[in-house]
Amino acid sequence: TVSRSPCCGRIESPHAWPSKRHHSLNNTFNTGHTMRVDCHIHFWEMGSAYPNEAQRFDVLKQSFMPPDLAPQMQACGIDRVVLVQAARMVEETRYYLDLAERHEQVGAVVGWVDLEAPDVPETLQALRTHSGYLQGIREVIQSLPDKRWFLRPAVIEGLKAIREADLVWEFLTLSSQMMDSLKALEQVPGLRTVYDHSCKPEVAQQEWEPWAGAVHEIGANTDAAVKLSGLCEMLDGSPLTNEQRVEHFKPYVGHLLEHFGPRRVLFATNWPVVHRGGCDYAGWWQTVNTLLDDFGIQGAERDGILGENAAGVYRVR
Repeated sequence: TVSRSPCCGRIESPHAWPSKRHHSLNNTFNTGHTMRVDCHIHFWEMGSAYPNEAQRFDVLKQSFMPPDLAPQMQACGIDRVVLVQAARMVEETRYYLDLAERHEQVGAVVGWVDLEAPDVPETLQALRTHSGYLQGIREVIQSLPDKRWFLRPAVIEGLKAIREADLVWEFLTLSSQMMDSLKALEQVPGLRTVYDHSCKPEVAQQEWEPWAGAVHEIGANTDAAVKLSGLCEMLDGSPLTNEQRVEHFKPYVGHLLEHFGPRRVLFATNWPVVHRGGCDYAGWWQTVNTLLDDFGIQGAERDGILGENAAGVYRVR
């Protein structure tokens, strides 16, 4: 079994994220109401020109669009979402930006570009001109054939272009790739970085190392943030009760809170992919809130994790 990591609930020292002055809504929607942000969701239409890997799973072989998500957001009190790329296509990013312009629930977009292309700066500029909702670039590194993709010279140059464009760089890796990610970040100081899906521990196998050691190193040596998401999807898809999810994920969430600190942990659902883990939108929201209760995370720290941190990181509109 996995040994539990204690959570000290400490707040990290100030880091390189945007301050609240960047929030177009000044971090509130109504007096006394703090922003609740789900910083990782996807939209897609079956049969569209932008297929993605997730659609190979039966439970995800349907369209998931803004009207499908709206009632679930409302039920959980979520104000805005960050729409994150699902396909490795610039055309999908433009499509997402157009969706953001039309649907108020989308507060920011994280898109995709080919970081090894020679015209990355020009592509980023064109996308930002297309829409001000673009706030980040993402790659699903775990799916690439070269498991040491991070360390390619052309990739490093692409990361520098993201930094110069003042965008967030986020990615999904296997736990075995995390130390390579740290080596890459050392070559691009000042790059605002987010690790997706809890840094992807193999929770079904109750993996602790190398995940735990890498989380410690990244938390201590970078200003990166991490999304509190993706854990249900690492199981076999069997539905669990909230109590079972809490028990299963508690050591991992405690370790993230300890080493990243509450200011660098961001709530996210990974909707609709969360359904692949036998969970749903409200179920993951409940599990996260129960875990925060168990770790005694309240007040400003809790508000940060549940939305204000992401609102600053992604300059949510």
